[in-house]
Amino acid sequence: MTDAHVVITGPITGTVTTADGTTYDVSADQIVVDPEHRQEVADLIGDRYAAEGHPAHMYTDVPFEHVKNPEE
Repeated sequence: MTDAHVVITGPITGTVTTADGTTYDVSADQIVVDPEHRQEVADLIGDRYAAEGHPAHMYTDVPFEHVKNPEE
């Protein structure tokens, strides 16, 4: 058991950068992030999917829509 905060990234590559300048490589299927960044990194990944497209939506007329969680 671990206290690590893991974000499931899905089929995305490259990096995302948080507001404080921390950059995470999101190319792996799951990444360990600082606890303070877990929601922000997930939202940044979702924003990229909304802007760039998500492979699961390539052959449908339904665009990827990212719904952000309310602030904790």
